[in-house]
Amino acid sequence: MKKKSSLKWYAFTFVLVATMLALVMPGGVVRAAEEVETPYITFNVKNNSQFDFTLWLYGPNTYTITVPPKSEASYVLDRGWYAFTMNSCNLTEVGTFDFRKQKTIHVPICGATAGLIGHANQHLDASDYIRPATIQIRNLTLEYVDIYIRTLDEHHFMKFDPLEIQYLLINDASQEFVYSFVACGVLHSGYTRLYVHVPFDITCKK
Repeated sequence: MKKKSSLKWYAFTFVLVATMLALVMPGGVVRAAEEVETPYITFNVKNNSQFDFTLWLYGPNTYTITVPPKSEASYVLDRGWYAFTMNSCNLTEVGTFDFRKQKTIHVPICGATAGLIGHANQHLDASDYIRPATIQIRNLTLEYVDIYIRTLDEHHFMKFDPLEIQYLLINDASQEFVYSFVACGVLHSGYTRLYVHVPFDITCKK
């Protein structure tokens, strides 16, 4: 009789442990989380820029979010995908956001980026969408050089004297630029990102 009781006890213990493991294993956690998932998420805005940050959201619901300079705010949104219109640094961009999970958007000083924190899990960097910047362009050759820099929305044609340095204000440094110029008898062209703290150099090197 003792053996049968022991076997029943072991069987009960095995089932109990297996059930608990199923809940703490990744798949079990996902199922448990889905069961208690609410229809809402929290959206945080950290505006470190010099201007108001405004976001118009269109999706499961419609929201207008405005956060003053150097301040933070939190909002409760209906969970889901949204189309957005963003106004940051006095410029505007449109796109879509996945607001099925909690999100925080970081709005850096205009021309800067939020760095690694803006690309962490469930974090966004407003400068990935809008980033005006003043870029230093240096002619490191001993020649007169004409350079053409453009995106779909911006076109810049500049003339340089030998060894001249100029500064270019661009509306959105988050975009990739196409450039072309002739130096040392060679046509140089390609794609690049323009950065606030990294000069764009005109050289004879390929």
